[in-house]
Amino acid sequence: MPVTISAGVCSISQATSVNELLRNADQALYSAKQAGRNQIAPRVRSQDTGAGES
Repeated sequence: MPVTISAGVCSISQATSVNELLRNADQALYSAKQAGRNQIAPRVRSQDTGAGES
């Protein structure tokens, strides 16, 4: 049985709280899955769009 992994990676220096750190990592994970799975996707500041944030 083949096993694959998708991972989201972010830097703690990009987050001001634990919740923000987890949100960034989660967004990176979904980026990896959308790109075809079995990938590692970094989260970088340039990906911040402000959409959905208040």
